[in-house]
Amino acid sequence: MTGYADYNFPAFNEAAKVLRGCGHEVVNPAENFGGRRDLPWEEYLKHDVKLLVDCEGLVALPGWNASRGAVLEYNLAESLRIKTFHYGAFKAAIDHPLLDIARERLSLWEDSE
Repeated sequence: MTGYADYNFPAFNEAAKVLRGCGHEVVNPAENFGGRRDLPWEEYLKHDVKLLVDCEGLVALPGWNASRGAVLEYNLAESLRIKTFHYGAFKAAIDHPLLDIARERLSLWEDSE
């Protein structure tokens, strides 16, 4: 988040909204500490790592590999065998036109029961 405009909060919040809309429980770093941005970097990382170890997955936002904290979190997740996902690929999959067709057909099938 360091080095990004507005600490990349808009991207974190947009991803959290999309993931929650798909039924996922989300830990959004932009929501931690009530949105405060004035604490030492290490405090944020310590808190995030504590939360990460209890997560089932980590979703990496575009540009994650340019963030010192995100790289640490990603490497920790992989070391702990926590599933890692790339948000860009996830978003492309849920926005794919074939998914809309599948949803429509499922809806028609459910209506016919």
